[in-house]
Amino acid sequence: MRNYSLYILIAASLSLLLIFTLVFPRYRDLDYLKKEILGKEAELHSQEEHLQHLLEVSKEIQEREESISKIDSAIPKEASLPGLLSFFQKTASQSGLILEEVSPIEVSSGEEEVIKITRVNIVLKGYYFDFKSFLSIVEKSARLIEVEGIHFSSDKSEELFTFELSTRVHSY
Repeated sequence: MRNYSLYILIAASLSLLLIFTLVFPRYRDLDYLKKEILGKEAELHSQEEHLQHLLEVSKEIQEREESISKIDSAIPKEASLPGLLSFFQKTASQSGLILEEVSPIEVSSGEEEVIKITRVNIVLKGYYFDFKSFLSIVEKSARLIEVEGIHFSSDKSEELFTFELSTRVHSY
């Protein structure tokens, strides 16, 4: 009977030895892999949420494309002087005024400033009501144009006024 208990003791100690040397390290590796999988799933879920948010923002931008294009036309990327001069010429013509002179003064843009300002002096000739129409068109235009000052004069021999405007035009 003694031999059986020795055999049982040896078998139990061999079983424990096998469990600690073979099974337990594999169990730790499996547990580590489970934790790593959970971490990767959480990271994947976070990236999916971020992608979903970006898709929603993209959809919202597409829905507001018209408003964004209006903003882009109000404040263009570059201070295009030929485009600006064309705008003033067309507006003066629509209003019934004669555009006598357009002179850009300066383009101010510091390193820290995002929006550039172009100053433009305009000399127009015409009737007062036509000038009011010109100002109304400039005010309603999509471009960001500020009229800083107006000076007008008239020759006594003519009924036409000479209007001198100093403006500021904004661009990126």
